[in-house]
Amino acid sequence: MEYIKWLSPDDWALGIHLKRMDALLNHYTDESEYTDINEIIELYVVCKYIDSEIFPAIWSESQLEKNKAIIKKLKGIIGKFFNCIRQEQFAALYGNIVYQYKKMFWEAFSLYKLFNKFDYTIISNAINNEQNGIWNILHEKDIVVAYGVDIRNELMLEENAAEWLLDEYEVHHSFKNERLYFPKELTLEDKKEIIKKYILYEESDLNYLRLIANIQDNPDSLVIGDKVRLQARKKVQIQEKKLFSNGTGIKTEITVIFTKMETDDPEVNVDLHNISCKYNINWIRENLDEPTLLNNFIYLFGYLDSQGRITLVEKDIYKGVVEKFLFMRSRYAYEPGYSASTLNLLADLQMAGYYQQLKENNIYLETVLKWFFEKYLKEEFSIDNFRMNTPSESTTYLEKCRTLLSEMDGVLKQYNLFVEDGYIDQELFQMSSSHMKFNDCSSAVKEKYVYGTGEIFRTACHHLFSDQSIIAHVERIDKTYDSFYDLLTNEVIYDDDFNDFTKRIIDWLIENKFIIIDNHEIKFNNLDRIQLLRQLNDNEVISFWHLSEKLRETLKIMESEGIVIFRSSLFSKHEADYFDFYLNKATFNNGNDLRNMYLHGSQPNALEDEKIHEKNYWIILKLFVLCVLKINDDLNLLERTKAIFNEW
Repeated sequence: MEYIKWLSPDDWALGIHLKRMDALLNHYTDESEYTDINEIIELYVVCKYIDSEIFPAIWSESQLEKNKAIIKKLKGIIGKFFNCIRQEQFAALYGNIVYQYKKMFWEAFSLYKLFNKFDYTIISNAINNEQNGIWNILHEKDIVVAYGVDIRNELMLEENAAEWLLDEYEVHHSFKNERLYFPKELTLEDKKEIIKKYILYEESDLNYLRLIANIQDNPDSLVIGDKVRLQARKKVQIQEKKLFSNGTGIKTEITVIFTKMETDDPEVNVDLHNISCKYNINWIRENLDEPTLLNNFIYLFGYLDSQGRITLVEKDIYKGVVEKFLFMRSRYAYEPGYSASTLNLLADLQMAGYYQQLKENNIYLETVLKWFFEKYLKEEFSIDNFRMNTPSESTTYLEKCRTLLSEMDGVLKQYNLFVEDGYIDQELFQMSSSHMKFNDCSSAVKEKYVYGTGEIFRTACHHLFSDQSIIAHVERIDKTYDSFYDLLTNEVIYDDDFNDFTKRIIDWLIENKFIIIDNHEIKFNNLDRIQLLRQLNDNEVISFWHLSEKLRETLKIMESEGIVIFRSSLFSKHEADYFDFYLNKATFNNGNDLRNMYLHGSQPNALEDEKIHEKNYWIILKLFVLCVLKINDDLNLLERTKAIFNEW
């Protein structure tokens, strides 16, 4: 038998269950009898829908009032049933509950406070043969509090308890997730012991082991220590070796070639798992002036886009459905996904190859960076007193990494001083000993970045641009589109293409001025506004002063409506996260921590590890170049805003 399920308002199947609810209430009479536990829970679900103001759109006001009166009677039936359950019948009663209603049963059990009349042994015997039976109970705080000692003892023996702890404290959930409650009697040491035992299990899940290997200790949730993390890391290595020993996995080949070509334009070929980029070495050799050498990172290698945004950062739009919703990741991790990771591997190879080509022409990229700070900024923007040291050409990659990381911190501090004071005081700079936080790097430009904010923004982006939006498909149109935006851009859509449930969404979009209905045809209300929303959805940030005056005015209106906010900083939030991922571990538990590794002496030192330092150097050099490009963009925007304000 199909019972009415409790579903979220965004669930596509909700309409089916609301129809069943309508039928159930239409057939209700005062003589109706309900004796089966599943029928009682179904009534409980119906009451929950009405209490949550979720009901069929076809109901009139009189129907709604009539059904609310029925709900009051149903609540009396449900309460009487639960309060009459006896201890000796509990196991048989619980055994008859269908799987989909197990968790809902415990919600009702808690609501009617049956934990005050049942001994835990009765419950334990009932759920003993049920896989993960206690997991349903962990959703109910009052039950967990009432049976704290008993539930703690069960968790200490439960093989899956570590996964539940990680689900609550560590795992990032793409959809809203109902939280789990653990008894106060379960101590930090207990949790650590549960994690340790899980690592030793033969069937421990590789995804959870990866999470354990990167957990950051938190005295409010989990504290496992470095030894346990190391054990998890070793177990991960063992499992990954087994997993990939049979040739499983996806191989991606990235090739960067500098060669003689007939055209100056790069030749880029991309297929499913192969990327090949060719660059004309003759053009590079013929254009060795410093500005062009730095501009190559924009126009040849694409490190920045047309708005001066770093293209290598993590973006949700890069990720497919599998990466977004099926792959497990920590809520404290930086997860660029397959596409962004591939882009960064390509960027590292571009850096290594380009560096070698310049070296063959007796040019060291580090010297070009020094030129930018000590000569170009003075000549182009009248910024004096900038200082940068470069690593020796003959030194090891280990020493190069140390030097460049220190200098990166230094140039950002000096730029901050310039922004704050209008000049660089070297004595003041030399007094500073703390390292620079990337999200604290100041911009010389006011209102530099625009971000989406608020519920209207999030809801609009979901309905307009998400491939998960339920209005992205219309039955009469055979072609499939990735979003409602694509559907409306390519097809003529009418208001009667949508049913009662999806019309609610259409009405919301009309009410919030994103679409209009013109003679039954649905159209975008303000295309500029929609395009700006799409930019924010795809790139998560807009560089305000790179836009036309018309678009800037539209964003100002959107700010007044609470849809966007303005912030000013050298790096956007996502760019600062990108730097933090590579250089620190304070923000993300899976960060590479290169800054601490090299500046605090915890890097690999064996002779054979020089290859590791070389690989890291290309990453650090890439980050340094990005700092240069961002500072240059910031100063160019400053000049542009001065010109705009002078026009006013």
